[in-house]
Amino acid sequence: MHPEYEVGTEPEYDLFQPQTRAYIESQINGPKVSIGLTGPTGAGVSAVGQMLADHGAIVISLDRIFDHLLSEDVEIRTEVRDVFGTAILDDDGNFDRAKLDYYIFGNESARKKLNAIVYPRAWELAVKEGAAAGEDAIVVVDYPRLVETNTRPRFDIILDVEAPVETRRERLEELGLTPEEAWERIDALSNEDERRGVADFVIDNDAGLAELRASVDNFWHEQVMADKA
Repeated sequence: MHPEYEVGTEPEYDLFQPQTRAYIESQINGPKVSIGLTGPTGAGVSAVGQMLADHGAIVISLDRIFDHLLSEDVEIRTEVRDVFGTAILDDDGNFDRAKLDYYIFGNESARKKLNAIVYPRAWELAVKEGAAAGEDAIVVVDYPRLVETNTRPRFDIILDVEAPVETRRERLEELGLTPEEAWERIDALSNEDERRGVADFVIDNDAGLAELRASVDNFWHEQVMADKA
C-alpha cells in the first residue's frame, strides 16, 4: 500500500505514486505515440531500439541517462557514495562504475538501493526529453526496469524483447563477461512471465538480424502506425 499524499508534496523517490498532480506530470506527455521498450539483458533490446530509430522514432535510453547521472551528477554521486562507501571507489578515490556493478549484481538489496537513488531522477530527465521531441514524435523509452517500477500506464504501447536464457548467456559471454557475471545480470531483472504479461507486443529474438528486423518492421506497421493513426 502506498499512501495518498497532499497534492504537490509527493516524495520524488516514490516510483509508485498515486494519481496525483506529480504522477500525472510524470507521464510521457507531448509525443504522438510513446513506447515503453523493455526486455532482459542479452535479449537484443538495444538492437531493437536502433531499428526503431531507423524508422524515425526518438529513442531515449534510461540506462544511458542512468550512466550519465552516475558520472556527472554531483548530488547523485554523493548520495551513492554515502550509501555504498569506499567499496565503489578506485585507488584515487574516484567513482568506479565497474566496482559498483560488481557490488550490486547478485545483491538484490544493494541493487534496489541504487535504483531508488538514481532511477527517479533518470525518469524525470527522460520525461523532459520525450516532451521536447514534439507532439508529432514517436518516442521510445528503453527501460529495462519498466515492470519493477510499475510504469506500464505511462506508455501507449509496451514492446517486450525476449530470447532464450542460454542464448542471452552466450551473448553476454561474447561481450567479455564470465559465466558467473552473465548469470548475475540475467537474474537481476524481472521474470519473463511478468514482462510478457504487461506487453502489447513481444518480439522473440532467437534467430538472426534479418528475422529481428522483420519482426521490428511488423511491430512498427501493425502497432505504431495504427496507434498513430
